[in-house]
Amino acid sequence: MTQRSTSADICRSLNTALVEFGVDVDQVISTCTDRGANVLKACKDLFGENKVTSCVCHLADNVVQDSLYSLPIVNALLKDVKQIVKDCVNRLKTHDSEMAKIEAKLHEERKENSDLTKQINSLKEKVAQLEGKISKIRENASKKLTAAQTARLLDGKKPNYGEADYELATRLYAEGGAKAYDIVRVELKMPVPSISSLQRYLSGMDFSPGFLKPSLSLLKIALPSLPRLYLQVVLVRGLFSNWSTAIYYNFSTPTSKELVEAVLREAHTTGLTVAALVCDMGSSNVGALKNMGKSKDKPHFTHPVTGKHVFCFYDAPHLLKQARNHLPDEGGIQIQPEGSKDRVTATRGPIDELLANSSTYEMPSHNILASDLHVQGYEKQKVDKAVRLLSKTTSSALLTAGNNGLLVSTNYAANATYCRILSSFFSIFNTRPKSLDEKDEEESSDPCISPFGRCLEHQEKIL
Repeated sequence: MTQRSTSADICRSLNTALVEFGVDVDQVISTCTDRGANVLKACKDLFGENKVTSCVCHLADNVVQDSLYSLPIVNALLKDVKQIVKDCVNRLKTHDSEMAKIEAKLHEERKENSDLTKQINSLKEKVAQLEGKISKIRENASKKLTAAQTARLLDGKKPNYGEADYELATRLYAEGGAKAYDIVRVELKMPVPSISSLQRYLSGMDFSPGFLKPSLSLLKIALPSLPRLYLQVVLVRGLFSNWSTAIYYNFSTPTSKELVEAVLREAHTTGLTVAALVCDMGSSNVGALKNMGKSKDKPHFTHPVTGKHVFCFYDAPHLLKQARNHLPDEGGIQIQPEGSKDRVTATRGPIDELLANSSTYEMPSHNILASDLHVQGYEKQKVDKAVRLLSKTTSSALLTAGNNGLLVSTNYAANATYCRILSSFFSIFNTRPKSLDEKDEEESSDPCISPFGRCLEHQEKIL
């Protein structure tokens, strides 16, 4: 039976037990218990004093204990045992305290390990990112720098310069001079050979007659960085004041509708009102203007911001060169002279014949050369050759030679008209007025050199 703290608790427990077993209090003959005060009182109160007896074993145990406790050796032994138990209890308490400290320290170390693991993972991610950036830098550096320069800049290794390094350094020294070379090497700390090393390298070059191998090697290195196929430049200039400035340039960039609109928007943000656009007849220029709505019957397109017309003009010098380049040997170009109802055909033949025999005819074509008509390669880009060829001088020479029977070709008059009209056209569109209000004496004598609009009726007939 579980010991209770009071006799009342023990009575209630005994009653509960009797009820569970179906035993009435009066049916109990005798009870046996130890000599605990609460137990004895509970049994006497419940069953009566005559029905309570003490346990013989318990009495004997008490007698033995009393006998043993009376012996000095037993008391000494019990004292030692109590001390041992007390020490054990104290050690257990100390052990529990130490275990608590160990567990707290272990918890801190686990937390620290967790934090370190997070830091390590974060550092691994940063290292991976840096490795990616370094790889990208190496890739980009390899496009501009040699292997030795890349190793010096990225790995800190002592450069072992090779032929490519010396050839690149030679080009740098040749283009920039010693001062620029020192700035690159000393101030910018670019890994290039010293000037003395470069001089030793150059002293060993072979410049004997024949193929210049060093020059070919330098050219091979320089080719990738040479200028692009063409340079796209956009200029803006004033219509009523003498100024111009570039606002856009790019390499190998074809003209497009998007580019033209972007230029117009940028110009508009600065307060410029764009009224007209001038360009040559390059295929990308023609295509861009067509996409913007310009056509033969509609020589303008709509400004993307203001909604006003922007008028389109093809560059007069370029048109003159095109007229010269497309003058055919056969078939010809159909033109209708002023005051005539018939169309005549202009070909290359009469001009070619005139130029081939100009020294014999002693015509006023002394400044016209055969090379002005038969142009090749870059010579086609020169405006002065086309201006000399398709001029009033050539027109007069053709008429003089033809009228005097000095030309075999019969369509010399058509060619003379062709040259005169193109010369007048070029003069109209290549004239800058000295004054916006008054004509000068030269303009009065030749309406073709007046700005367009001054002699509008005559100029419109020419056009």
